[in-house]
Amino acid sequence: MQIPELPFEFRPYQFERIYEEAGTLIFRQALPIYIVEHLRLLAASVFAIFDLKALEMANQNLRLDDPFVDYVKRFQRLQFIGEDVALALLAQSYVANPGFTLMTAFLSDLLKRAFSDRTVTYISGKSALRRQAGSGRRSSYVTWHRDAHAVETAEFPHVVNCWVPLSSVGVDRPSLQIVPGSHRLLRQRPVDYAAPDNPDEDEVDDVYGHENICTALLEAGDVLLFGHHTLHRTQPMNSAHPDRVSGEFRFAIKH
Repeated sequence: MQIPELPFEFRPYQFERIYEEAGTLIFRQALPIYIVEHLRLLAASVFAIFDLKALEMANQNLRLDDPFVDYVKRFQRLQFIGEDVALALLAQSYVANPGFTLMTAFLSDLLKRAFSDRTVTYISGKSALRRQAGSGRRSSYVTWHRDAHAVETAEFPHVVNCWVPLSSVGVDRPSLQIVPGSHRLLRQRPVDYAAPDNPDEDEVDDVYGHENICTALLEAGDVLLFGHHTLHRTQPMNSAHPDRVSGEFRFAIKH
């Protein structure tokens, strides 16, 4: 089984039929190179600053009154930086606002073409830049989950995540794994933020079948789109793999 694909040029009815069935799809070469390069510049800047702050913390040189202390601790564990922190950190930098604004504006236009009869709204504070493994760094492993629970978007009728890798993934560099069609079952289950909601490997195999787990094979410029009830996880990584840097951009979709 493969994740459905559409070229950047598509007709809305093609998208609607595929997306309703699978809860996910890939837009091939949807992003022009200048937008990918803007996001690379933004990611390189924020990760370099946080690497420096993490080193200062390890050497006990980071001031306890630094407003980013809590974020640095989280960054050390998870290697991701939320949009709000990235913008605050780089408020005086030309790469911060243009980096997110260009990406979200372009993705918003793409989604408005796809969901032609619905309203598309960017959700601020729910996007992030994430770095996994590589260069001897420890990588966090994100288990099977749905964003409605993990990212706390259950109050929205529907949310889509546009997952954007900045390098090719799925072969030399591990990728995102996803279970197409899982949204049909999971959207019927209520979300309780206080309760765990992460099935293990055996549960996923039993309910959905191992043959239905798909690995996204993507190049820079591709966009993996999936709904907030679609089950997914990151593939495990180690220091033998090159860094994987990706962006997550979330939008609310309303009738």
